[in-house]
Amino acid sequence: MEREEQALRKEVVENKYSRSNLSDEQKETLVFRIQEILSNPENICQSEFTLAKLAKQADSNTTYVSQVINERYGQAFSNVLSSFRIKEACRRMSDESDKFGNMTIEGIATSVGFKSRTAFINAFKREVGLTPSEYLRMALSKES
Repeated sequence: MEREEQALRKEVVENKYSRSNLSDEQKETLVFRIQEILSNPENICQSEFTLAKLAKQADSNTTYVSQVINERYGQAFSNVLSSFRIKEACRRMSDESDKFGNMTIEGIATSVGFKSRTAFINAFKREVGLTPSEYLRMALSKES
């Protein structure tokens, strides 16, 4: 059933962008730039990081960036950004240095760009399958 959903999503995305002028080479170049930008915590942890800001940093426009994100990740920009932020939150919660170790869940959420604790917890559960508190307990027990 999941494969059927993925195939249907792919077909919808392909139909949506069937008139796009982007060549495969341009798409690959843009994918590389997008991944590079989204892999930088200084970018994604800004609470005001938007598709427009990503497009500007990638030297492109929002239409093309949105297209490439939808085609590559099968998700909207906001979901992809949330995923990158959650990965950074996990890294910070597992950080053995004191830099992030004394931060609350809400502090971690804010530090990775989430504006609300609830949005962070919901995104975290969706991405990781655990609440941030459960994840933190597991990370701390591995350190002991």
